[in-house]
Amino acid sequence: MAKKESKQTTFIWWDGKQKLLSDFYKELGIEQPDLDNDPDDKDCSYRAVYKQNRVE
Repeated sequence: MAKKESKQTTFIWWDGKQKLLSDFYKELGIEQPDLDNDPDDKDCSYRAVYKQNRVE
């Protein structure tokens, strides 16, 4: 899972309590890889994409 936990990474349990998805996966025995190069962390603004692709 991504390093930062947010509201989108919570799971609502049957009793109404919220729990982190990473904790839920641990209970199920599912290992999540650590995403150091998470694509969601990239800056996808027009300026950044043009600069990255060297478009002027």
